Amino acid sequence: MSTREQSGSSRRGSVLVGVLIALSLLLLMVGAVVLAGGRDATMSVDRLGALRAEYNAEAASAIALRELVTGSDIDGNGTTGTFNTLTLNSGQVSATAGVLGDVTTVTATGLAAGSGGTGAVRSANQLAVRRTSTGRPGLFFQAWEGMGWMNVSAINWNATPTIVGWVPNIDYANRRSGEGVYRGQSGSVAIKFVGRITVPSAGTWGFGLDHDDGVELLINGTRVVFFDPGTACRWDAGSINLSAGTHNVELRFTDGGGDQCLTLRWQPPGSGTWTVIPATAFTHVPTHELPPLVTVGTATFTGTGSAGSLLVNGYRNSSGPWTGTAVAGIARVSTGSSSAGSMPLSSGAQVDGIAWSPPGSTATSVITLASNASVTGGRAAASLRYAVPIVYVPTSFSAASSGALNQTSGTLNLSGDRRYSSFAVSNAVAVNVTGNARLVINGNVSFSDTSTLNIPAGATLDMFVSGFFDAYDTAQVNATGDPDRLRIYQTSTNEWSIDDGVKLSAHVRVPRAAADIWPAGQSASEFVGTIMSNTFGATSVARVRLDAGPAVGSGSGGTTAITSWVEP
Repeated sequence: MSTREQSGSSRRGSVLVGVLIALSLLLLMVGAVVLAGGRDATMSVDRLGALRAEYNAEAASAIALRELVTGSDIDGNGTTGTFNTLTLNSGQVSATAGVLGDVTTVTATGLAAGSGGTGAVRSANQLAVRRTSTGRPGLFFQAWEGMGWMNVSAINWNATPTIVGWVPNIDYANRRSGEGVYRGQSGSVAIKFVGRITVPSAGTWGFGLDHDDGVELLINGTRVVFFDPGTACRWDAGSINLSAGTHNVELRFTDGGGDQCLTLRWQPPGSGTWTVIPATAFTHVPTHELPPLVTVGTATFTGTGSAGSLLVNGYRNSSGPWTGTAVAGIARVSTGSSSAGSMPLSSGAQVDGIAWSPPGSTATSVITLASNASVTGGRAAASLRYAVPIVYVPTSFSAASSGALNQTSGTLNLSGDRRYSSFAVSNAVAVNVTGNARLVINGNVSFSDTSTLNIPAGATLDMFVSGFFDAYDTAQVNATGDPDRLRIYQTSTNEWSIDDGVKLSAHVRVPRAAADIWPAGQSASEFVGTIMSNTFGATSVARVRLDAGPAVGSGSGGTTAITSWVEP
């Protein structure tokens, strides 16, 4: 046995081609044995059996690796990187996998028939594969409006939607008309949520829905929950056996208007407890391009006069955190307002990508360019409307308030669920997050005076803010360049803003108010991530690095590194 330690690209970067070449050589060797004959024929057959088993293990590794690289379940068994036993002319191949954190370890087995009393010959490879980000957080959704009430089974779920967006998870309990999944929803609607769900352990998982009206929940293509007729809010549940790791999920929902509810819960194997599935369990790759900066109303970009003084560019976080290098031309900004001048670019502001106005609008009227301003990819009317979903505090959040926090020295460690009436750190205070933490702040939030919010790899923070959010005076708020670690949700009509040399990486949702990056009094402020807001403004010499996410239709959207490969 030999162990080869590799990272990034392996010597088997063309593993499928290599396997084909190896199998061709095997056929030549078989022919040579048949011609040679002789007294060692039985031993030669046994050697060839071992060789077949080894090459079958190589083939099994190639198939498993292909599933992991593409993020697709080729054989349809419900899990990438594994497949059930397949029969080849020279034997069988199969693969199993275990998941620990971001590393998937695959055992690929090849089996071949032997003779001379040896029976079946077995060979096994083992490869460990590290996956980076597998897409954006949350679930992508498509909605169909204005078609009247229809049952789940009557909807054409492959038709072109009228509106698209994404949500962190499914947690919409007892909502009045007009307070549904996305902003402004009040009449009949059909919505499809798609993405990936990660379960931490293998076994029989329960999935249940509070819903009004019809629902259908599919996991790996298998129907788990279904209720079709219209109804008041009711509970339905089902179960499915899953391996530990990530699986495809799709939720279809119809509502005939009026009040509604829609909450998705799970029940782990051996547990009697149902809990709302947290946002950390979901990822998605949009099936329609979704701009990383979306506004309901105006979006204003104002530089200092020289070309490119205010810069909006893009990168793909699915290939790793922002490291200082943009991907040319992939930034996308959009406004939901058709009014003339709703997206002005002035005084040298530049968007390195495309600026979109609403469907049917005149883009050059909505998106205006002043002296030295530019949109490198042009201005266009979008083919779809982009939603800015309303944000709610999770129904599962039950932490009692710890009162007002105003810390001016030392460190603060955060984990689990916490609630404060206000939250302020300053004077170089370091806030350290461990695990998956959630904060609910019923008042204002501020980071100032070189304070830091530190979120290491593997940890996340969801912050729900009902007051103002303000970071200033060179505060560093998750300045890792990885927005997947921090999600900021404004639950009221109060503003979100950063200014004066702040560096912040996050996915920001401000559906009822403004998101602003103000003049940098000390040095350029830098934002990395995505923003969905009622209005948006960026001025002075700010740098806005928009996470364009994985390309549409690019499988899981992540990258793969082979960390070890053990073989005969």
